[in-house]
Amino acid sequence: MHERSPKVKQAFFRDIRISLVTWVVLELLCFGLMPLAQVYPRSNVEPLFWPSIVLGIAGILVLSLSSGAVEDALTITERQPQVWRRRIAKVTSILGLIGITFPMALIMYQFGIAIRDYEG
Repeated sequence: MHERSPKVKQAFFRDIRISLVTWVVLELLCFGLMPLAQVYPRSNVEPLFWPSIVLGIAGILVLSLSSGAVEDALTITERQPQVWRRRIAKVTSILGLIGITFPMALIMYQFGIAIRDYEG
């Protein structure tokens, strides 16, 4: 296996930092502040706490690895392998983003339930 370039390492660690901060903020909002502000009951989201932790950590790692893979693909001189590696990296990036933003999806779902119950 070849040594990773400094750009690849830099992209990996940059994306870990950004993803981690984003995910932690969303976790605090979803499982801490929103139930504390009584926007929705904690019992509505409590069963999804551990799956959210697992999805978030996995999402952070997948997203960071895929950004490194994109940077790494740019060093390939043959066109076809470069294109496929970038496509695979894009798909895995999307999967990583889904894991990171899972708490945001929970917040939106809970808001939808609250609006429906308020109107209904």
